[in-house]
Amino acid sequence: MKLKSFYNILLLFLSVLVTLIFCELFYRGYVHFQKPLHRPSSLSNLGWELTPGAEHVENNIEGTPITYIVNLSGFRDKTNGIWNTWESDDIKIAYIGNSVTWGEGVEFEDTYSSLVESTFSKATASIKTINLGIAGTNTLQHFVILKSKALQLNPDIIILGYYLNDIEKRRTQKLPEIIRYILRHYHFGTFLISRIATVLENRKVQVPGNFDPSTVNNSIMETSCGGYAKRIIDGYGTMAWENTKEVILSMSELCQYEDIMFGVVIFPFETQVEGNCPYTPQKMLSSFLSNNEIPLLDIAKIFEKHSSTTKLYLEGDIGHPNHIGHKIAGQSISQWLISEPEFGNVFGKSSE
Repeated sequence: MKLKSFYNILLLFLSVLVTLIFCELFYRGYVHFQKPLHRPSSLSNLGWELTPGAEHVENNIEGTPITYIVNLSGFRDKTNGIWNTWESDDIKIAYIGNSVTWGEGVEFEDTYSSLVESTFSKATASIKTINLGIAGTNTLQHFVILKSKALQLNPDIIILGYYLNDIEKRRTQKLPEIIRYILRHYHFGTFLISRIATVLENRKVQVPGNFDPSTVNNSIMETSCGGYAKRIIDGYGTMAWENTKEVILSMSELCQYEDIMFGVVIFPFETQVEGNCPYTPQKMLSSFLSNNEIPLLDIAKIFEKHSSTTKLYLEGDIGHPNHIGHKIAGQSISQWLISEPEFGNVFGKSSE
Protein backbone atom coordinates (compact mmCIF):
# COMPACT_ATOMS: atom_id res chain seq x y z
CA MET A 1 0.00 0.00 0.00
CA LYS A 2 2.80 2.36 0.95
CA LEU A 3 4.65 1.45 -2.24
CA LYS A 4 1.56 2.24 -4.31
CA SER A 5 1.19 5.63 -2.62
CA PHE A 6 4.85 6.35 -3.32
CA TYR A 7 4.41 5.55 -7.01
CA ASN A 8 1.31 7.74 -7.17
CA ILE A 9 3.21 10.67 -5.66
CA LEU A 10 6.13 10.05 -8.02
CA LEU A 11 3.75 9.87 -10.99
CA LEU A 12 2.10 13.13 -9.92
CA PHE A 13 5.50 14.81 -9.55
CA LEU A 14 6.62 13.64 -13.00
CA SER A 15 3.32 14.76 -14.55
CA VAL A 16 3.72 18.25 -13.07
CA LEU A 17 7.35 18.39 -14.19
CA VAL A 18 6.50 17.38 -17.76
CA THR A 19 3.67 19.92 -17.84
CA LEU A 20 5.99 22.70 -16.65
CA ILE A 21 8.60 21.78 -19.25
CA PHE A 22 5.96 21.70 -21.99
CA CYS A 23 4.63 25.13 -20.93
CA GLU A 24 8.15 26.55 -20.98
CA LEU A 25 8.86 25.16 -24.45
CA PHE A 26 5.48 26.37 -25.73
CA TYR A 27 6.01 29.87 -24.28
CA ARG A 28 9.53 30.21 -25.69
CA GLY A 29 8.20 29.10 -29.06
CA TYR A 30 5.49 31.75 -28.81
CA VAL A 31 8.08 34.45 -28.06
CA HIS A 32 10.34 33.27 -30.88
CA PHE A 33 7.65 33.25 -33.57
CA GLN A 34 5.11 35.85 -32.40
CA LYS A 35 7.69 38.31 -31.00
CA PRO A 36 5.76 40.24 -28.32
CA LEU A 37 7.31 43.61 -27.45
CA HIS A 38 8.64 42.28 -24.14
CA ARG A 39 9.98 38.95 -22.99
CA PRO A 40 11.35 37.70 -19.64
CA SER A 41 15.05 38.36 -19.18
CA SER A 42 17.71 35.97 -17.92
CA LEU A 43 19.75 38.90 -16.58
CA SER A 44 19.77 39.30 -12.80
CA ASN A 45 17.53 42.15 -11.56
CA LEU A 46 16.23 43.04 -15.02
CA GLY A 47 13.01 40.99 -15.06
CA TRP A 48 12.05 41.67 -18.66
CA GLU A 49 13.60 43.03 -21.83
CA LEU A 50 12.61 43.96 -25.37
CA THR A 51 12.17 41.13 -27.87
CA PRO A 52 14.64 41.50 -30.77
CA GLY A 53 12.81 41.88 -34.08
CA ALA A 54 9.44 42.76 -32.51
CA GLU A 55 7.14 45.15 -34.38
CA HIS A 56 3.75 46.23 -33.06
CA VAL A 57 1.19 48.90 -33.83
CA GLU A 58 -0.75 49.93 -30.72
CA ASN A 59 -3.11 52.79 -29.98
CA ASN A 60 -1.81 55.21 -27.38
CA ILE A 61 -4.04 56.56 -24.61
CA GLU A 62 -5.43 59.16 -27.03
CA GLY A 63 -6.37 56.48 -29.58
CA THR A 64 -3.60 57.32 -32.05
CA PRO A 65 -1.90 54.25 -33.62
CA ILE A 66 1.82 54.16 -32.77
CA THR A 67 4.39 51.83 -34.36
CA TYR A 68 6.89 50.28 -31.95
CA ILE A 69 9.87 48.55 -33.58
CA VAL A 70 12.66 46.67 -31.78
CA ASN A 71 15.81 45.97 -33.78
CA LEU A 72 17.71 42.70 -33.69
CA SER A 73 20.05 44.15 -31.05
CA GLY A 74 17.12 44.51 -28.66
CA PHE A 75 16.35 48.24 -28.49
CA ARG A 76 13.85 50.61 -30.10
CA ASP A 77 14.82 51.68 -33.61
CA LYS A 78 13.48 52.73 -37.00
CA THR A 79 13.60 49.18 -38.35
CA ASN A 80 13.70 45.68 -36.86
CA GLY A 81 16.83 44.77 -38.81
CA ILE A 82 20.48 44.87 -37.82
CA TRP A 83 21.46 48.01 -35.93
CA ASN A 84 23.42 50.43 -38.12
CA THR A 85 26.46 50.89 -35.88
CA TRP A 86 27.95 54.32 -35.38
CA GLU A 87 31.12 55.57 -37.05
CA SER A 88 34.38 56.27 -35.23
CA ASP A 89 34.06 60.05 -35.62
CA ASP A 90 30.47 60.18 -34.28
CA ILE A 91 29.69 61.64 -30.88
CA LYS A 92 27.95 58.61 -29.40
CA ILE A 93 25.16 58.97 -26.83
CA ALA A 94 23.23 56.09 -25.22
CA TYR A 95 19.97 56.81 -23.39
CA ILE A 96 18.65 54.54 -20.67
CA GLY A 97 15.37 54.92 -18.80
CA ASN A 98 11.77 53.78 -18.52
CA SER A 99 8.73 54.35 -20.74
CA VAL A 100 9.41 58.09 -21.05
CA THR A 101 12.78 57.34 -22.66
CA TRP A 102 11.32 54.41 -24.63
CA GLY A 103 8.77 56.88 -25.99
CA GLU A 104 5.43 55.50 -24.83
CA GLY A 105 2.65 56.95 -26.98
CA VAL A 106 4.83 58.65 -29.61
CA GLU A 107 6.55 57.54 -32.82
CA PHE A 108 10.26 56.72 -32.72
CA GLU A 109 11.26 59.88 -34.58
CA ASP A 110 9.35 61.94 -32.00
CA THR A 111 11.20 60.56 -28.95
CA TYR A 112 13.51 63.03 -27.25
CA SER A 113 16.58 60.89 -27.96
CA SER A 114 15.84 60.87 -31.70
CA LEU A 115 15.16 64.60 -31.65
CA VAL A 116 18.58 65.25 -30.08
CA GLU A 117 20.17 63.40 -32.98
CA SER A 118 18.11 65.23 -35.61
CA THR A 119 18.82 68.59 -33.95
CA PHE A 120 22.55 68.07 -34.20
CA SER A 121 22.31 66.65 -37.72
CA LYS A 122 21.54 70.19 -38.82
CA ALA A 123 24.70 71.47 -37.12
CA THR A 124 28.38 70.64 -37.46
CA ALA A 125 28.51 68.00 -34.72
CA SER A 126 27.84 64.43 -35.86
CA ILE A 127 25.81 62.99 -33.00
CA LYS A 128 24.36 59.48 -33.04
CA THR A 129 22.00 58.30 -30.32
CA ILE A 130 20.72 54.94 -29.12
CA ASN A 131 17.46 54.48 -27.23
CA LEU A 132 17.84 51.75 -24.60
CA GLY A 133 14.66 52.68 -22.76
CA ILE A 134 12.35 49.89 -21.57
CA ALA A 135 8.82 50.57 -20.35
CA GLY A 136 8.09 49.90 -16.70
CA THR A 137 11.70 49.70 -15.53
CA ASN A 138 13.22 51.39 -12.48
CA THR A 139 16.69 52.63 -11.51
CA LEU A 140 18.01 49.21 -10.47
CA GLN A 141 16.95 47.81 -13.85
CA HIS A 142 18.55 50.80 -15.60
CA PHE A 143 21.83 49.90 -13.89
CA VAL A 144 21.54 46.39 -15.35
CA ILE A 145 20.89 47.87 -18.81
CA LEU A 146 23.87 50.18 -18.40
CA LYS A 147 26.19 47.30 -17.49
CA SER A 148 24.87 44.68 -19.92
CA LYS A 149 24.00 46.78 -22.98
CA ALA A 150 25.10 50.44 -22.88
CA LEU A 151 28.73 49.86 -21.90
CA GLN A 152 29.13 47.18 -24.57
CA LEU A 153 28.43 49.82 -27.23
CA ASN A 154 31.28 52.01 -25.96
CA PRO A 155 29.42 55.36 -26.12
CA ASP A 156 30.96 58.72 -25.28
CA ILE A 157 28.05 59.72 -23.05
CA ILE A 158 25.35 57.78 -21.20
CA ILE A 159 22.24 59.73 -20.23
CA LEU A 160 19.85 58.40 -17.59
CA GLY A 161 16.33 59.61 -18.31
CA TYR A 162 15.07 59.69 -14.73
CA TYR A 163 11.33 59.68 -14.02
CA LEU A 164 10.10 60.14 -10.46
CA ASN A 165 8.56 56.67 -10.07
CA ASP A 166 11.95 55.06 -10.73
CA ILE A 167 12.31 54.64 -6.96
CA GLU A 168 9.56 52.00 -6.98
CA LYS A 169 10.40 48.32 -6.67
CA ARG A 170 9.01 46.22 -9.52
CA ARG A 171 7.06 43.00 -8.96
CA THR A 172 9.86 40.49 -9.38
CA GLN A 173 12.22 42.54 -7.17
CA LYS A 174 9.88 41.97 -4.22
CA LEU A 175 10.23 38.19 -4.45
CA PRO A 176 12.80 36.11 -2.51
CA GLU A 177 16.14 35.65 -4.27
CA ILE A 178 15.62 31.92 -4.86
CA ILE A 179 12.30 32.64 -6.64
CA ARG A 180 13.91 35.38 -8.74
CA TYR A 181 16.70 32.97 -9.69
CA ILE A 182 14.17 30.37 -10.85
CA LEU A 183 12.17 32.94 -12.84
CA ARG A 184 15.29 34.13 -14.67
CA HIS A 185 15.46 30.67 -16.23
CA TYR A 186 11.79 29.62 -16.18
CA HIS A 187 10.29 32.31 -18.38
CA PHE A 188 6.78 30.89 -18.45
CA GLY A 189 6.67 31.39 -14.68
CA THR A 190 7.54 35.07 -15.10
CA PHE A 191 4.83 35.42 -17.73
CA LEU A 192 2.24 33.67 -15.56
CA ILE A 193 3.02 35.73 -12.45
CA SER A 194 2.85 38.99 -14.41
CA ARG A 195 -0.57 38.06 -15.83
CA ILE A 196 -1.94 37.11 -12.40
CA ALA A 197 -0.57 40.31 -10.85
CA THR A 198 -2.14 42.40 -13.63
CA VAL A 199 -5.55 40.80 -13.13
CA LEU A 200 -5.41 41.37 -9.36
CA GLU A 201 -4.35 45.00 -9.81
CA ASN A 202 -7.12 45.62 -12.33
CA ARG A 203 -9.69 44.19 -9.94
CA LYS A 204 -8.35 46.35 -7.14
CA VAL A 205 -8.83 49.58 -9.07
CA GLN A 206 -12.06 48.56 -10.80
CA VAL A 207 -14.78 51.21 -10.52
CA PRO A 208 -17.98 49.94 -8.84
CA GLY A 209 -20.98 49.57 -11.11
CA ASN A 210 -23.01 52.09 -9.07
CA PHE A 211 -20.27 54.74 -9.17
CA ASP A 212 -21.68 58.27 -9.61
CA PRO A 213 -19.12 60.72 -11.11
CA SER A 214 -21.17 63.67 -9.82
CA THR A 215 -20.24 62.72 -6.26
CA VAL A 216 -16.58 63.54 -6.92
CA ASN A 217 -15.39 67.04 -6.07
CA ASN A 218 -13.55 67.75 -9.33
CA SER A 219 -12.26 71.12 -8.16
CA ILE A 220 -10.42 69.44 -5.30
CA MET A 221 -9.01 66.75 -7.60
CA GLU A 222 -7.70 69.33 -10.06
CA THR A 223 -6.11 71.65 -7.52
CA SER A 224 -4.59 69.23 -5.04
CA CYS A 225 -1.78 66.73 -5.17
CA GLY A 226 -3.14 63.25 -4.61
CA GLY A 227 -3.31 59.70 -5.88
CA TYR A 228 -0.36 58.12 -7.63
CA ALA A 229 1.72 61.30 -7.89
CA LYS A 230 1.45 61.98 -4.15
CA ARG A 231 2.36 58.40 -3.26
CA ILE A 232 5.51 58.59 -5.39
CA ILE A 233 6.50 62.04 -4.12
CA ASP A 234 6.05 60.88 -0.52
CA GLY A 235 8.53 58.08 -1.26
CA TYR A 236 11.36 60.59 -1.39
CA GLY A 237 12.46 60.42 2.21
CA THR A 238 12.11 56.68 2.61
CA MET A 239 14.57 53.80 2.20
CA ALA A 240 13.51 53.54 -1.46
CA TRP A 241 15.12 56.93 -2.09
CA GLU A 242 18.27 55.95 -0.19
CA ASN A 243 18.58 52.78 -2.29
CA THR A 244 18.04 54.76 -5.50
CA LYS A 245 20.85 57.17 -4.60
CA GLU A 246 23.24 54.28 -4.12
CA VAL A 247 22.38 52.84 -7.53
CA ILE A 248 22.76 56.17 -9.36
CA LEU A 249 26.10 56.73 -7.66
CA SER A 250 27.22 53.25 -8.74
CA MET A 251 26.23 54.10 -12.33
CA SER A 252 28.29 57.27 -12.23
CA GLU A 253 31.32 55.55 -10.72
CA LEU A 254 31.21 52.72 -13.26
CA CYS A 255 30.99 55.19 -16.15
CA GLN A 256 33.90 57.15 -14.71
CA TYR A 257 35.92 53.94 -14.48
CA GLU A 258 35.11 53.17 -18.13
CA ASP A 259 36.00 56.76 -19.14
CA ILE A 260 32.41 57.46 -20.26
CA MET A 261 30.57 60.67 -19.41
CA PHE A 262 27.38 60.22 -17.37
CA GLY A 263 24.48 62.61 -16.87
CA VAL A 264 20.88 62.60 -15.62
CA VAL A 265 17.78 64.23 -17.12
CA ILE A 266 14.87 64.50 -14.65
CA PHE A 267 11.30 64.32 -16.00
CA PRO A 268 8.37 65.64 -13.89
CA PHE A 269 4.74 64.70 -13.37
CA GLU A 270 2.27 66.85 -15.28
CA THR A 271 0.63 67.69 -11.94
CA GLN A 272 3.93 69.27 -10.83
CA VAL A 273 4.20 71.33 -13.99
CA GLU A 274 0.63 72.53 -13.44
CA GLY A 275 1.51 73.63 -9.91
CA ASN A 276 -0.57 71.02 -8.08
CA CYS A 277 2.30 68.94 -6.68
CA PRO A 278 5.55 70.12 -5.06
CA TYR A 279 8.99 69.82 -6.64
CA THR A 280 10.35 68.07 -3.55
CA PRO A 281 11.86 65.10 -5.46
CA GLN A 282 13.58 67.40 -7.97
CA LYS A 283 15.15 69.40 -5.15
CA MET A 284 16.43 66.25 -3.45
CA LEU A 285 17.72 64.84 -6.75
CA SER A 286 19.42 68.08 -7.73
CA SER A 287 21.14 68.35 -4.35
CA PHE A 288 22.32 64.74 -4.45
CA LEU A 289 23.57 64.90 -8.06
CA SER A 290 25.30 68.25 -7.59
CA ASN A 291 27.03 67.09 -4.40
CA ASN A 292 28.40 64.10 -6.34
CA GLU A 293 29.36 66.20 -9.40
CA ILE A 294 26.94 64.37 -11.69
CA PRO A 295 25.68 66.60 -14.54
CA LEU A 296 21.91 67.04 -14.47
CA LEU A 297 19.12 68.71 -16.38
CA ASP A 298 15.78 69.30 -14.65
CA ILE A 299 13.02 69.44 -17.26
CA ALA A 300 10.34 70.57 -14.79
CA LYS A 301 10.82 74.34 -14.99
CA ILE A 302 11.30 74.15 -18.77
CA PHE A 303 7.97 72.33 -19.12
CA GLU A 304 6.35 74.75 -16.72
CA LYS A 305 7.38 77.66 -18.93
CA HIS A 306 5.66 76.12 -21.99
CA SER A 307 2.66 74.51 -20.29
CA SER A 308 0.58 77.69 -20.22
CA THR A 309 0.39 77.81 -24.02
CA THR A 310 0.52 74.18 -25.13
CA LYS A 311 -0.31 70.64 -23.97
CA LEU A 312 2.90 68.73 -23.19
CA TYR A 313 1.53 65.38 -22.00
CA LEU A 314 -0.71 62.74 -23.54
CA GLU A 315 -4.33 63.42 -22.65
CA GLY A 316 -5.27 61.64 -19.43
CA ASP A 317 -1.64 60.66 -18.68
CA ILE A 318 0.33 62.62 -16.06
CA GLY A 319 3.61 60.88 -16.86
CA HIS A 320 4.18 60.49 -20.60
CA PRO A 321 4.99 63.56 -22.71
CA ASN A 322 3.32 63.89 -26.10
CA HIS A 323 5.30 64.69 -29.25
CA ILE A 324 5.45 68.38 -28.28
CA GLY A 325 6.76 67.52 -24.82
CA HIS A 326 9.42 65.28 -26.36
CA LYS A 327 10.35 68.03 -28.82
CA ILE A 328 10.88 70.57 -26.04
CA ALA A 329 12.83 67.98 -24.01
CA GLY A 330 15.00 67.13 -27.03
CA GLN A 331 15.80 70.79 -27.69
CA SER A 332 16.62 71.40 -24.02
CA ILE A 333 18.86 68.33 -23.81
CA SER A 334 20.70 69.40 -26.99
CA GLN A 335 21.44 72.81 -25.47
CA TRP A 336 22.46 71.22 -22.18
CA LEU A 337 24.88 68.81 -23.87
CA ILE A 338 26.89 71.56 -25.55
CA SER A 339 26.81 73.93 -22.56
CA GLU A 340 27.56 71.45 -19.76
CA PRO A 341 31.28 71.76 -18.81
CA GLU A 342 31.53 68.07 -17.94
CA PHE A 343 30.77 67.19 -21.57
CA GLY A 344 33.19 69.78 -22.95
CA ASN A 345 35.90 67.35 -24.05
CA VAL A 346 33.41 65.19 -25.94
CA PHE A 347 32.20 68.18 -27.95
CA GLY A 348 35.72 69.48 -28.57
CA LYS A 349 35.31 72.34 -26.14
CA SER A 350 37.22 73.41 -23.06
CA SER A 351 36.07 71.57 -19.95
CA GLU A 352 36.96 74.47 -17.72
